Amino acid sequence: MNKSCSKQQQINLLEIRYEVAKRNCNSFSARFSRTGNPQDQQRYCYYADAAKFYLNQLTQLKGGIKWH
Repeated sequence: MNKSCSKQQQINLLEIRYEVAKRNCNSFSARFSRTGNPQDQQRYCYYADAAKFYLNQLTQLKGGIKWH
């Protein structure tokens, strides 16, 4: 992450990356269910790992999960 960005900018960027990875993960999961193509399964796993990574970074940056 670029240190010249403010904390809020970093959070915003990570939220976007997380949402994109999550959407791609869901898309490839559905596609793999239809086609059975192993490449779709690999892409699903890649985006699932990416979404988890971004979510972990977001949680650390925000200082944990806050319940409202």
